[in-house]
Amino acid sequence: MKKIIIHIGSEKCGSTSLQNFFFENELALVQHGFSYFCDPEKSYFYVSRDGHQKGHFPVVASLCAQKPDYLIEDKVASYAKVLGDLIADARISDKHIILSAEHFSSRLRALESLEILRDALNDFDVKIVLYVRPQHEMLVSSYNAGVRAGRRSSFGFDEGIKFDPYFNYYELVKPWADVFGRERIVIRDWLQLKYGDVRKDFVLSVLNLESTHGFVFGKNNNKSLNVPHLEAIRLMNHHLPMFDECKSGEEWDRTSAARRIVSDVEGLSGPALAEIMSDQQLIDLWELFRESNALLEDEYMTRGALAGWQPLGRVRSANEDRPDRADMAIIAAQLAKLCAQFEYDVYIARQELNSVYGSASWRATAVLRHVNRALQRLFG
Repeated sequence: MKKIIIHIGSEKCGSTSLQNFFFENELALVQHGFSYFCDPEKSYFYVSRDGHQKGHFPVVASLCAQKPDYLIEDKVASYAKVLGDLIADARISDKHIILSAEHFSSRLRALESLEILRDALNDFDVKIVLYVRPQHEMLVSSYNAGVRAGRRSSFGFDEGIKFDPYFNYYELVKPWADVFGRERIVIRDWLQLKYGDVRKDFVLSVLNLESTHGFVFGKNNNKSLNVPHLEAIRLMNHHLPMFDECKSGEEWDRTSAARRIVSDVEGLSGPALAEIMSDQQLIDLWELFRESNALLEDEYMTRGALAGWQPLGRVRSANEDRPDRADMAIIAAQLAKLCAQFEYDVYIARQELNSVYGSASWRATAVLRHVNRALQRLFG
């Protein structure tokens, strides 16, 4: 029977890297009997304007009641249309099919929606793949992503997090198991990836290929920020709009560009972001999820499979790695220099572009000017 492998996340577990890998290695996958079904013209596949997303997000959106904020309007369609196109193409394909979107796990929770998906795929051998990582890593990674997207509040968590399926993997996967069957669920531990690479792990452990020969593995371009660097961006967020505060997509693009540029500032030294949690916070978080992690092991893995998640051997006082006011003063001074550099860059860019674009050069340098104003408001 033809297989459909649905990679559902979870978020912050290399989903974007996997999707880029599938997209760029479609020909190699086909040679091994698989297809990523990645034609951007199809209703069920989406490539974002910046090329960052390359996945089956329209499938998720078609099954969710809420309006998606991760798709352009042209890619939003009914599940009858999206699933109809997908199944029609799957039936005429002679390959096993890979679908991927981390929003399957984070946005698609209603049993009725999952039942619609199951019924549509009834003629195929379906496998559901979920990658999971320790909750403390997930929490830090989520904080990092949140700040880069506009979060203004400082790092922290409360006991209510134990009921959040975003972190409680047992609750996250349960609806999928209830609808598709527990035997179709594959859980992969982020700490036990083959060769420490989620792409190689998928090829070897999910597709069950003997080697990764013939596949191309690009570099990981995700830049890891340290604690004071991320704190600088969080403070800047007080002067920039969040997604739901933007009046247009263009305004969101500009503010996102501002954050990316500040993310690229060099020379901001300090503790690694992984060290933002104190020993006590690590222990408290571990205790919150001890029971649900044990259930995940018992029902989908083996007892002790997640033993490596327990925090051990860390000796630091609480919050000793948080940036103090002196640290932030240094950061502010460094970023203030960046403001001056932006002013010069804008001037030079406009001079160079004037001869080619004329008055259009004003629009071409809009991002630089926007970042410059934001930084001046914060550190000027």
